[in-house]
Amino acid sequence: MKVDLIEGVVFDNHPDGYHDGGWLQVLHTFPQPVEVRAGTSLSMLVGHDRTSLLMTPIA
Repeated sequence: MKVDLIEGVVFDNHPDGYHDGGWLQVLHTFPQPVEVRAGTSLSMLVGHDRTSLLMTPIA
């Protein structure tokens, strides 16, 4: 999977560009956009339900 997030910023979850279908798509979106800046921290609540990874930003 390859996603163009913004101009010049690309998310690609296959490290060598070979698309063999063996990699799961792992992109976690938030309910609302979260503004972050380089060098700042983002607090997250992370867990799982034995099937899915759950990620939520903490305000």
